[in-house]
Amino acid sequence: MPLEEILNRIESETQKEEEAVILQSREEAKKILADAEKQADLIYDSFRRRAIEDADAMKRRMISSSTLEGRMRLEKAIEDIENEYLQKLTERIAEFKGSEEYYSFLKRKIEVASDMLGPGSVAYVNTADERRLKEMGISFQVVPMDVDPLGGAIVTTSDGKLVVDLTFKEILREKREKILKLVRDSIR
Repeated sequence: MPLEEILNRIESETQKEEEAVILQSREEAKKILADAEKQADLIYDSFRRRAIEDADAMKRRMISSSTLEGRMRLEKAIEDIENEYLQKLTERIAEFKGSEEYYSFLKRKIEVASDMLGPGSVAYVNTADERRLKEMGISFQVVPMDVDPLGGAIVTTSDGKLVVDLTFKEILREKREKILKLVRDSIR
């Protein structure tokens, strides 16, 4: 066989092998590319789900934080209203003090407490209230003493073992929760 024919045959076989290798490489490249695309889709989906979950979690935290802040502001506003209401109530009591209604109220309360505590009970009242109560003809002992700037009285048994506090400060303290509940209920 001539040399040229051998060379042509080698070249032809080499070309066929090259084409087969190229074809096989293309097929493998397509498979690798398809696998890479699948892997990229999986990674993308995973990151997308995670981003959605993170965004939802952040949204919930923001809503929760805003809700808490709103509740705190509402509670502060309610407290301000309550304090203002108690301040106005205290002012009204101060206006009430010294009026005929005040002395009638005070006399009735002291009489009820004195009846409960028995004979010999003593009523301690602000110095300014003593004279007026005596003018009203009370039938028990009245002792001047600074009991409460808002007014009222403290009534004790003769031995001082039992005490009934009728001061407006004490009455407000006892009624505070009920008063504040009424204020809250009227606000909401």
